[in-house]
Amino acid sequence: ECHGHFGAIDDTGVVSYHYHASDEYNMDTDLVHKPYYMGCQGPSVSRCNETISDDYDDGANWCGAGCGSDVCVQPGTSKDALETYLEQMEGGYAWLDSFSVNEY
Repeated sequence: ECHGHFGAIDDTGVVSYHYHASDEYNMDTDLVHKPYYMGCQGPSVSRCNETISDDYDDGANWCGAGCGSDVCVQPGTSKDALETYLEQMEGGYAWLDSFSVNEY
């Protein structure tokens, strides 16, 4: 929803949570795409639209469609590498059990 996901950012395969920036804004097709916006931070776990407020940015909705799951993982990501990354965080890999995750 915020153009961020878990995955490798280079050929090492080391996983991090990262964003993809773009200056493209497309609302004319079935594949709606809004550019990354600093006000949209993830992982938003399918709750991005709950953060919209008239008090912030005049109620602008910067949420995108996302990957169709609560948490997005870049296709081709190694499960072991994702587990290693998440084990550094509070809750570890088990954190994912609370959310839907796309096929990766």
